[in-house]
Amino acid sequence: MIAFHPVGALAVFFGAWVIYEYALPKIRPVKGRITSPYGEREHPISGQWHFHNGTDYAGDVGDPIIAPESGVVESVYTHDRGGLSMIVKTITGKKLGFAHLDEAKKKPGDYVIKGMTIATVGDSGNVTGPHLHFTVRDKDGGYENPEEYLF
Repeated sequence: MIAFHPVGALAVFFGAWVIYEYALPKIRPVKGRITSPYGEREHPISGQWHFHNGTDYAGDVGDPIIAPESGVVESVYTHDRGGLSMIVKTITGKKLGFAHLDEAKKKPGDYVIKGMTIATVGDSGNVTGPHLHFTVRDKDGGYENPEEYLF
């Protein structure tokens, strides 16, 4: 049985695409350096210590953000702290979060392919400057270290 991806770019043969893509390394969503890693940190605005549930990458407004893994856009929304944000559910069941966007290039229900530009870096929400806040959630909703997910 062969099922064709709605975008027309992927063919799945008994789940072979999932196995193929999972075996390949993920792609870092932006080129910028890490400005705030996953874990305990002092918040740069409030000064309070708390658990940082993602990794922040430096960037300039408008820099492309690419999909580290193929999947479908689950939501695009605006949040007071995260600004314009996007959630992508991957083919392996992870939920990837992208926050502080300038522009979402995809909408809910759109399929994304690893390496595709899905959004641009911005400075929306509660920030000290433009950057990407990138999160990874497992199938049960727990946060994972994005750098460990990528490598």
